[in-house]
This record gives sequence, structure tokens and C-alpha cells, in this order.
Amino acid sequence: MTLPPWEERPVELANLLNPAFCALLLQDAAHGYQASSGQGLPYALAYLVLPIVLYPPARQALPKSTAAILTAWVQEHPALQFQVATRTLWMVLYAREAVLFGLQHHLLGVDDNGGLVAEGRRAQSLFPAESEPDACRRAAGLIGRWFGKTPDPSQVLKMWGLRP
Repeated sequence: MTLPPWEERPVELANLLNPAFCALLLQDAAHGYQASSGQGLPYALAYLVLPIVLYPPARQALPKSTAAILTAWVQEHPALQFQVATRTLWMVLYAREAVLFGLQHHLLGVDDNGGLVAEGRRAQSLFPAESEPDACRRAAGLIGRWFGKTPDPSQVLKMWGLRP
């Protein structure tokens, strides 16, 4: 299965799932993961970042800090768990496209363990404060830090109802 050529994508979908913006979100998540765990973002978890931060109900329900326990939070939000799991499967190709864009444009790199690492400094936001893109970026960083607190990436995937 492949994505349609850029020219054939619906405008709304092309704007929301723009590979440059999605790669920037993955860079934010990788920065957060590295800050929390000292390691690169496991490749499998990169597929979970976009469905959470680009889905407004999930993004808006995220806790304000990583002090919240991920397992408990996911269990308290079963409808979001189902929606994110469904969206994750639907967005696999877009996430892959974003990873490739990030690697090609040096937003992301790969560490010795195959994890995604943020290349260079975290890009400053070009988006107005409190705008939707800014909220997505902040959520991606939070998700990265939150995921980094769970040492086993397969546990994170299982919490969301996904198999590694």
C-alpha cells in the first residue's frame, strides 16, 4: 500500500499530514524521549506519536506533566485508547513518510540501537503561541518524555491496544 501522489491528496489531509510538519513533531517527541530516557525514540513508538498529537480529543486530554502515570491515564480514557489505536493503523504510511523526511532533512537521525534521535537543537516554533500547531508541538514533546519513562516500548504499544 502506498500514499497517493502529493498532487492527488485532499488539501485538508495534505496540510494536516504534511511530512515536514509531521517530521517536526517526531523531532519534538525524540527530543522529549531523549531528555527522559537518555536514548533514542524507539522506531515503533514513532508510529504512535502522530495519532495522539494530531487527534484533538487525545491531545487536549493529555495531562499537563509526565507526573501522571501513563498506564493509569490510558485506562481512564478507553474511548481515546480505541480511537488512537484505530488512527495509528490508518496513519502508518504518513508516519513512515514523516520519518523518511526527517532523516533526509536532518531533523532526525538513528542511534546505535535503531532509535530515532533529534538532530541538532529543537527547532524554534514558527507558530503563534497557543495555536493548534503549537499545541501539537508541545504535546509531542510531552508524549516523548512520557514514553521515555517506560523502559519497554512494547508495553507502551500494548497499553494503547497495539501489538509490537
